[in-house]
Amino acid sequence: MAGLIISVGLLVYVWYLGVFNIMPAEEKIMGGYRMVGLEYAGPYSKTGNYMRDVGEKLSSAGIHGKEGFGIYYDNPDLVPEDKCRSFVGVLLDDRDVIKTEQLKAEGFRIDSVPLKAAVVSSFPIRSSLSYMIGPMKAYPKLSRYMKEKNYAADLSMELYNKAEGKITFIQFVKTDSIR
Repeated sequence: MAGLIISVGLLVYVWYLGVFNIMPAEEKIMGGYRMVGLEYAGPYSKTGNYMRDVGEKLSSAGIHGKEGFGIYYDNPDLVPEDKCRSFVGVLLDDRDVIKTEQLKAEGFRIDSVPLKAAVVSSFPIRSSLSYMIGPMKAYPKLSRYMKEKNYAADLSMELYNKAEGKITFIQFVKTDSIR
């Protein structure tokens, strides 16, 4: 009986985490982001700690941003873990844009992503495990969709919106692959 209760409890917990969520991929125009952050090289599984450090540094500089982001440049299936490159930080609030020169002087990178076609999916943030489960569910779905449409990937980005309780996974599409 105890085994059944534990099994049911575990099943409810993984359901709550979103393991069974259906994550539709949809085409949208995304971007128009101004961002501030720092670059990171290493296993993508370790970017969470680095992201927290970057967030603390930005907070100390008076920047709180709209939401966190991660841009992932390399496919970890093709690039050794220690060579995977990313850029993490926060999307700049309109009121923080005036601080860009100060931020650059403090060693932060300021960048932007223009509006462009993308394939998008989202996943709920329910615990720290959401940051591991979400990518495991999202990227295969986005990759299948892109392959079905014959789209080439340009850039992978994740937006972490704690206020809305969701991670948005964005696979930007190379313009010349859209027919």
